[in-house]
Amino acid sequence: MAVRQTRPHQRGAALLVSLIMLTAILLLGAATAEIAVQGEYGARNQRDRLLAYQGAQAGLNDALFDIVHGSRAELFTASLTSAQDKEDDSGFPHDKLCHADGKRRGLCGADLQNLNWKKLELSQAGGAVVEYGSFSHRRFTQEGGVLPMQPPRYAIELIQLPPPKGRAGNDTQTGTADKPIQHLFRITAIGFGNRETTQVVLQMLIRKDAATPGRAARAQVLSWKEISGWKRRSADRK
Repeated sequence: MAVRQTRPHQRGAALLVSLIMLTAILLLGAATAEIAVQGEYGARNQRDRLLAYQGAQAGLNDALFDIVHGSRAELFTASLTSAQDKEDDSGFPHDKLCHADGKRRGLCGADLQNLNWKKLELSQAGGAVVEYGSFSHRRFTQEGGVLPMQPPRYAIELIQLPPPKGRAGNDTQTGTADKPIQHLFRITAIGFGNRETTQVVLQMLIRKDAATPGRAARAQVLSWKEISGWKRRSADRK
C-alpha cells in the first residue's frame, strides 16, 4: 500500500520578515538623511550669523577710525569742548536728532535716556547712517560666494554727562575746569550675512581722549554688547 506524503502549508513568513526589515532600513536611512540635512542647514545659518557678526565688528572698528583718525575726526574733537544747549563745530544736533547727509551724516544727539539708535533704519542704505569706508576710505569686500550681501553701517551718538555735583555755584551745563562735562560716544553698527535677512547689531560706548603734546588722540572703550532681538525691534518700528 503506497503511503501518500503531504507537504506542509507555506504561509510566507520569510517574505513578511524581509519586508519588515526592508521597511525598517528605509525608515532608518530617511531619518539619517533628515538629520544630515538639518545639520547642514544649522551649520549654514551659524556660518551666516558669524559672517554678520564679523561685519558688525568691522563696522565698529570703522566708526572708531572715523572718530579718531578719519577725515572728519575734528568734529569729534570739537565736541569735547561743546556745550549741550547749542549747535557748534562738533556737528552733533542739539535737538537729539540725526544728520542724514553731508559731512555730519550719522551723527546724532542723545543722552542716557533718549536712545536715538532705536529710531534709525540701520538695515536701509542712505539716511542717517554711515556706510563702511565713507570717512575712513576703507574698502569692504562683499557679494559673491559666502561674502556679506551689504557692507556694515553705523551711527554715532554724542552723550554729554553733567559733571559731578560739587560746591554751590558750579555750572552743571558747561562744567568747570576741574569738573568738565564728560563726553561719550555711543556707536551702533549693523552687519549682514550672505542673506540680507541675517543681521547682527553691536554697540560700543567709548570716550575719546584728545591729542596732547607727545601723544596722539585715542579712544577708550567703556562698554560693548550685542543688541538682541534686533529683527523684532525693526519689525515693530514698521
